[in-house]
Amino acid sequence: MKKQLNITIIGNVQGVFYRVNAKEFADNNNLSGWIKNEGDGTVKISAEGEERDLKKLITWCEKESPGKTLQIEEKWGKNKNAYNKFEIKY
Repeated sequence: MKKQLNITIIGNVQGVFYRVNAKEFADNNNLSGWIKNEGDGTVKISAEGEERDLKKLITWCEKESPGKTLQIEEKWGKNKNAYNKFEIKY
């Protein structure tokens, strides 16, 4: 079932190619949405796709991503078909 997932990643996640690697992961797992560095040092992701693929994204953020993830805040919602592709926002 398709869903939307909004994530805030807290840790050493800026300046370590986090966004580029997350985009590659999303593209390889049929996810659409965006990723963005925030002024407070966190990274935010809004993604849509199959629930199993979104869960893989969480695992990637926790264990496989560059940098050091200390905490992840998740908010699940209904798929809105809001995105056509996954992009890096600046």
